[in-house]
Amino acid sequence: MMLAAVSGSLLTGAPRAYAGDAIRIDYYGDSTVEGVDPRDLGLICATPAPKAAEIYLRQIFGEDRVSVTNKGAGGTRSDQYLQSPDAWSKAMLSSPAQIVIFNWGINDAFDQRVTPKIFEENIRQLASIARSHGKIVMIETPNPLVFGVAPFGNIATAEKEGHIVGAIRRTAAALDLFLIDQYDFIKKLPGWSARIPDGAHPDCSFYGIKGRFAAGLIASVIDTMLGSR
Repeated sequence: MMLAAVSGSLLTGAPRAYAGDAIRIDYYGDSTVEGVDPRDLGLICATPAPKAAEIYLRQIFGEDRVSVTNKGAGGTRSDQYLQSPDAWSKAMLSSPAQIVIFNWGINDAFDQRVTPKIFEENIRQLASIARSHGKIVMIETPNPLVFGVAPFGNIATAEKEGHIVGAIRRTAAALDLFLIDQYDFIKKLPGWSARIPDGAHPDCSFYGIKGRFAAGLIASVIDTMLGSR
């Protein structure tokens, strides 16, 4: 179920009819999901990627039809909800969301204890538990780190992130998960590295670009998985 691209027509025109329940989405991840401002790491941008995705999805399905909850938290890794027994299972059980998206990998790349293999095992477990609670799972690759850009873009970590992205893609293929490949999408944009000024966090307007890209893929999932409910 790898969704690699989206037609611009999904994000234009009048809202489409949707007869099902209101669509609720939980969007998990690290500070790049939370929306940390690279100009001041103590601030959060006004429109992080999950909020931008919600704005575009509401244009497609209607204002009262979609809500996206930003569950991003700075400093978190793929094992955040696996460190205590049943934490992720309890989070999934208590969540009303039909769709769960998670984007970890950058902090895993910085942690020498986390190998790409350990990371892959973590995200497989997260996806399997979420599915066991009836969630539609979408897995998102992190935005690329920028080689040589202080303070976060050191070469070794950026190279490790590439292996982690490979683990995400393998997991998506093996478990038949929907993939939002931000890493590939961003790398193809002209001048992308200048939009990640501290080496890890997109600037505030670039979060909006990430959110729009994600929204197109989420819309396709809503159409195919929830449209007939």
